[in-house]
Amino acid sequence: MKNELHNKFAGAGSQYIWNSVMTDDRNERMSYLEASIALNMMRRNAENACELLDICNSEIENHRVIIKNLKGCCGLFYTSWIAELELNIGRLRDHANQMRNSLLQCGLLLIDFAPLFDENTTLNQRCKLLNVDIADRSTLTESDGLLNIIFVYGLEDSAARRGAIFNTGVMSRALNLIFHDFSECIRGAPMLVSQFTG
Repeated sequence: MKNELHNKFAGAGSQYIWNSVMTDDRNERMSYLEASIALNMMRRNAENACELLDICNSEIENHRVIIKNLKGCCGLFYTSWIAELELNIGRLRDHANQMRNSLLQCGLLLIDFAPLFDENTTLNQRCKLLNVDIADRSTLTESDGLLNIIFVYGLEDSAARRGAIFNTGVMSRALNLIFHDFSECIRGAPMLVSQFTG
């Protein structure tokens, strides 16, 4: 794999959007090893972002509960402590927004990378890299690509999530975040248009 491509994937958790395709002077196809390394790097970055986002959200909720309890019992005596907790909530929100943006970037990178990945891997290889349970593979066809397996069928890490109500795979969370942002843009579009048309 070329160093430039490797560096682009290594930065998937940052504010980088990879919107180009792999170009090689020799016009060779991406090998299975290169595809698996790239996907694993994306998954690792998404896992880190999800873990830190969950920690931030948990801490924000803990701070809110403490503030509510302090205000409920003689809140006047704890104003400085409450102010400090509210300041910490602001910092945690900023950090959570950074992690959310990192996860969003991982999802965008996955969308850009999926056609190249699908072109250079078989269904069995895709399922193996996404930890799709063998029992769940019977519903898939060779034409099902990376995005279908993750987002449409929700089979990422399917053996570990057997019986779960929601798909909690990290790549699925990244794609759901993109879908959520897209639906929010569409929902706000009529209001935005009315603002400019009078």
